[in-house]
Amino acid sequence: MSKHTVATEPKKYQFDNDPLLHQELSEQDDEMQKHDKKIDMLTHGVVGLKKIAVTIGDTIDSHNIMLDGVNDDVDGATHRLRVTTNRVQKLSDKTNSKCCCLILFLILIIILLIIVYFM
Repeated sequence: MSKHTVATEPKKYQFDNDPLLHQELSEQDDEMQKHDKKIDMLTHGVVGLKKIAVTIGDTIDSHNIMLDGVNDDVDGATHRLRVTTNRVQKLSDKTNSKCCCLILFLILIIILLIIVYFM
């Protein structure tokens, strides 16, 4: 007679047959799966926040470019205002009439309106 041996799985733990241990391990596996799901949710949230942050950064960069353009326009308008003011000042030095003061005042108002319009 020959002996037939049945292959059995090797025991992972020395107490594999203990039902309380098996239940505890099963509960721990369930708890780990719950934690994994929560971590996945957090990961998705962080990825979403990263996308929002990148979009905000891109918007800020484009706004900075636009502000640089506005700053250049204001610098140009300020320079033109100085030149015009100097010309008007020279003109008023030559003629001390009330008419020149009125013209100066009107020119300054027109220049200020132009500056406000370009801002």
